[in-house]
Amino acid sequence: MDTVKVDVYVCVHKGLRGLIDRFSFDAGATDWTNPTAVARLHTQWQIVKRLLHSHHDREERFIHPLLARISPGGHRPYDADHRTQEILLADLEAHFEGLVAGNTGEEMKATMGLEFYRGLNLFFAEYLRHMHREETEAERVLHATCPQGELVAVMGRLLASIPEDEMMLWIDCMFPAMNLSECEKLLAGMKACTPPEAYEAMAERAREARSQSNASRLEAMLVR
Repeated sequence: MDTVKVDVYVCVHKGLRGLIDRFSFDAGATDWTNPTAVARLHTQWQIVKRLLHSHHDREERFIHPLLARISPGGHRPYDADHRTQEILLADLEAHFEGLVAGNTGEEMKATMGLEFYRGLNLFFAEYLRHMHREETEAERVLHATCPQGELVAVMGRLLASIPEDEMMLWIDCMFPAMNLSECEKLLAGMKACTPPEAYEAMAERAREARSQSNASRLEAMLVR
């Protein structure tokens, strides 16, 4: 019997923790009176938003039905968390867009930028709590009640549903945040559900993402 557990949450959450943490750092270091710096941060913000929205959507499409089947309403606490987080993201988005589009003076831009940074970190605090609940509650329930073969199939469908351009963004944020064993397992999952040409592009992106973190060891894994 296969005793290797399928990762449902941990690896993607490692990537998201790193992504939001780096964006928070950059937001704190941004000179909000400098249009070039603000535009650069705004570009990063588009990636953060896209991956967070995508993550919520795929959890609800692929993982939450399993939780609902296990327990009536078992998915609802996580759905409720997502609704709260989407509201917070919308508020942050409106604030950031207002700052970018506004014709306020430098002092007001600096004040609004600081408020965005504070609001971002309140969101991050809430999101850290949410991810911890999913990893320590939902993942344990899934492994206790769902056959591993079913989880493998569901995660395969989830990976296959991600467009290639978005998958590259996930590789950028996840592979530096994971250990090498986790990288190897994720690449194996990608290879199983991805056409060969697309997989080779993803593997190359993974090499680049690990360039500062034992890329040679990852290379050895890729050629097995």
